[in-house]
Order: sequence, then C-alpha cells, then structure tokens
Amino acid sequence: TTAAQTTLMKAQLDAEFTLLKDGLTRQQTALDTALEDRLISARSYYAQKTALEQREIDAEIARKQSELARSQQIATTGKTENDRLRAKAEVAKVETDLITLNNRRADIEQANARKAAQAERELTDALAQAREELAQITGTATDADRQAAIERSYRDLKARLLAENDAQGVSLVDRLIDVKAAQANLSALEAQWRQVTERMR
Repeated sequence: TTAAQTTLMKAQLDAEFTLLKDGLTRQQTALDTALEDRLISARSYYAQKTALEQREIDAEIARKQSELARSQQIATTGKTENDRLRAKAEVAKVETDLITLNNRRADIEQANARKAAQAERELTDALAQAREELAQITGTATDADRQAAIERSYRDLKARLLAENDAQGVSLVDRLIDVKAAQANLSALEAQWRQVTERMR
C-alpha cells in the first residue's frame, strides 16, 4: 500500500541520515581535538566546522526533498481523498521544514565566520600584548606603542558606546586614553631620567 511504501522510504532515509550524522559527529570531535591540541588554525577549524555542519543540513534537506517528492506524488495520485488530503498536509509541513533548514544553513555560515573573526582578533591582541611586554622589558617601547596598548584596552568599551550612539561617552574615553598615554609617556621619561642620573653618580 501507499502508506507502507511511504513508511519504508522514511525508515530508509532516517537510517541513512543517522549513519551520516554519526560520521559527521565523529569528524567534529576529531576537529575539536585538533583545535585543542593546536594542530590546526582557528580559521581552518571554523571553515571545516562550517562544512561539516552544512553537510549535515544538506543531508537533512535531501531527505526532506525526497519526502516532499513522495508526498506530492501521493497528493495528486492518491487512491482516496483522505490519502490525498493527508499528503497535502505533509507537503505543507515538509516545505516549511525545508525553509527552516535553509535558514539554519545560512545562520551556521554567519555564526562560524563571526567566531573565526573573534578567534583571530583574540590571537592578534595576544600577540600585540606580548610585543608590548617585550618592548617594555627591553626599554624599546615608543609613545605610539603605549598609546596603542591603552587604546586596545578600551576598544570594546568604545565599540559599545558607538553602537549606542553615545558621542559624549566616546569623547570621554578618547580623552581618558590621551591622558593615560601622556601619563605612561611621562613615567617612561622619568624612568629614563632616573637611569641617566644613576649612571652619572
């Protein structure tokens, strides 16, 4: 019968999807481990993560499209009016599922791109901080280096204030950065002066 054939087709599609999903989960676990062990870059990790997650959604989309084709066939050639109405309801449901899946697919790409950018930003900040520490220890830090370090520490606050269109807040933070930079530059000059006077003794 038509209902039995539909049930068999769904069971086969579900079994294939379950096996694919298990394989993708195993690949994702291996990918997570590679990132934790620093075997791959953050950019590569998120590109591969996106591909894995989209493969899973693509498989689910293919499964739903097969269900949709079968339901559409039954909706037009079903033996009884009851079968045709049930198939039409299934068509509407599956079409909605397909729209949702396509939206999720796009969301995955955006979310992972955002996470990759955040990871790269954090790495860049950590490297800049290491450079600043080295410059301070070796006494090669410049006024621009100190200014950049202070600006970086207030970057998130400035971004939030800009998002809120708080021009006064941004101006206040800019003034604070300038004052702190001047203070840091003065401290550096004082330290150099102390070193010079100590050598002269």
